[in-house]
Amino acid sequence: MYSKTSSHKAVRFSIVIGVALFLLSSSAYSQKANFEALIKDADSFYVAKDYEEAAKRFGKAIKADPTQVKGWWYRADAYWKLESYKNAIKDYTKALEIEENSKFYYRRAECLLGLEKKEEACQDLQKAYLLGYKEAKPLAKNHQCAWYLALNSAPCPVQTNAVTSVEIDAFTGTIIVSKGLVYEKVTITPESGVGFLASAQVGLDEDFTFKVSRPKNFCIDADDNINYGGGFRVIDSKGTEVANVADIYAESTMSLLQEEMLKSLSMTLSMSSPMKQGEKYTLEVRYFDKRGKGELFLTLPIQIAPKNKIAKNTLSTLNTLGEGIYSSAVGMEVSHIKLKNSQNQDVKEVSSNQVNYKMELNGVKKFSSKTTCLMRWVNAEGQIVKEDSQNLELQGNYTFFNFSTLGLQKGKHKVWLKFEEADSENTMGLVLPVMVR
Repeated sequence: MYSKTSSHKAVRFSIVIGVALFLLSSSAYSQKANFEALIKDADSFYVAKDYEEAAKRFGKAIKADPTQVKGWWYRADAYWKLESYKNAIKDYTKALEIEENSKFYYRRAECLLGLEKKEEACQDLQKAYLLGYKEAKPLAKNHQCAWYLALNSAPCPVQTNAVTSVEIDAFTGTIIVSKGLVYEKVTITPESGVGFLASAQVGLDEDFTFKVSRPKNFCIDADDNINYGGGFRVIDSKGTEVANVADIYAESTMSLLQEEMLKSLSMTLSMSSPMKQGEKYTLEVRYFDKRGKGELFLTLPIQIAPKNKIAKNTLSTLNTLGEGIYSSAVGMEVSHIKLKNSQNQDVKEVSSNQVNYKMELNGVKKFSSKTTCLMRWVNAEGQIVKEDSQNLELQGNYTFFNFSTLGLQKGKHKVWLKFEEADSENTMGLVLPVMVR
């Protein structure tokens, strides 16, 4: 009997609870529906620009459910339109207690400025800006808020002239030295944009373009703008400066924009008179941050030829031949590359001031007895420290060449190997990291 009675009471209790929950749920739904109906009614007056009546009716919605941010927010907007700034400030403050919103801070700042309370307004503008409300910055600028003025004196991301990276374009041997600025990639193309410049032999009066994709890490001013420059110079084999343009953007406002809008930096050049066919020159291209110390240097030793050598059907690899090794080729292929010491042992590092080293290439294709190899050593500062050119000895699909490390300093280097033939479109550029001990 006891057990049965106890069970019966438990069942009745659960039913009562279920009914109570249903009633509460129904009440909450009814309250929300009533609130939304009142908001809709009041909003029709706001849209009709009857802000006074709208404010009264938004007040009814607030009474129906004071926990909803929309009521306080909408009535605050109506008071703002009426220039009833004190009432608007109270409602925006209440809305912020329910939900932190950048627009509420911004509108409250406008009301505070209407009451000539600049310091409080500037504080709200800063909060709105930090929450991502971009319109807060121009208003802060107009009223010379202290936090806005401090943005112009904020430290830049680049505070050193030290080299941060060194890369080499596999096709042309262009050395790309970055001092603080970062980028996605650098390409060197003919003016048409189809294909790539495949050699450091540049056609007289033929255009080619340097393109730096997605450059970043510029200093940003208080208006979120960056300001960059770009120039170039050409030096002949005797060290005489043939051409020099310090900044192609000097008279332009194009260089002043937001960093996120800067997709690439491009410079189209043409080697013309007084440069002469067959002569060798050094082309230097420089991009720089006008507000900070960030720089990007591109150095390309060139020889003037009858026309540009263009590569269209290219094969590029990264880490296929070994860690950190990358290549670009037309026709030519290499499947393995090895460094050998004087005892014919495989090595990953070389010692300075040694004579008998060998570079072996296996699985070569489209190489011939006419293939030449240029070997260029570039140190960690991006400087050319050693260069040698020689013909290859081809043995089936195997070839090699000897080299020395005489004159090389200890440290990290990048070695650029350029294989090409004078009368053929076949060409290949290889870049590999080598440590000199």
